[in-house]
Amino acid sequence: IIDAVDQAGALSEGTLFHCVDIEEQAIAYAQAGVGNLAGISFQWDNANALRIRPRQQYDLVWSAGLFDYLNDRLATLLLKRMWKWTRAGGTCAIGNFHTSNPSRNYMEWCGDWCLIHRSDDDMRRLCAEAGIPNEQVTIAHEPLGVCVFAVISK
Repeated sequence: IIDAVDQAGALSEGTLFHCVDIEEQAIAYAQAGVGNLAGISFQWDNANALRIRPRQQYDLVWSAGLFDYLNDRLATLLLKRMWKWTRAGGTCAIGNFHTSNPSRNYMEWCGDWCLIHRSDDDMRRLCAEAGIPNEQVTIAHEPLGVCVFAVISK
């Protein structure tokens, strides 16, 4: 959030960030991290992302660190909802650990951290199953190749 506000500069004035996490400690950590950003509003929800029902649509609906834990059925269900929460002209973005994650073996063997890794095709398939037209989906990767993102334009 801080990086986005810094990059947007004065354009970020009046922005609302609606942040949702099921972990109270994660919310407290995020609140402490953003501090008091001038001109920025926050709505904090300690809730299950599969159960929230926002009353509005957003310019950006973004999820990182969640889809890796969801099977395809739940991932598709949440992506359908996130798509509905995205305003026309907005963007919906989901991140997931990629099948080519170079740290996967270490994470699983040494850290007992087993996630659902997805390929580019898996991300496109989730979008298709959520009813999102393929031409609106762009697949992107972060520089280290650990994560893949479906960036969806509405």
